[in-house]
Amino acid sequence: MIPLVDRCVNAGITLAEGQCYGYRIPPLLGGEYTPENVYPTDIAQYYSLLADMYRQTKDLPDGTKVRIVVDRDPTLPVDKLHHLL
Repeated sequence: MIPLVDRCVNAGITLAEGQCYGYRIPPLLGGEYTPENVYPTDIAQYYSLLADMYRQTKDLPDGTKVRIVVDRDPTLPVDKLHHLL
């Protein structure tokens, strides 16, 4: 992952305090490990999203088609939601 982080920094994608790099399309769902698929996001909200996806998919065999349902934090403004998806 370090090479991807280096590529993100070189592309000007930097993090503020409390942020992590998130995937627009998580690799679990076929997303690529590229700077174009990465964006800075709130670490707690993003980890919550990943944990929810893991919970819903952990027992499925590889290749299973899935429908991910995300229970949105009601305190999160709707205009910020698109950054989590």
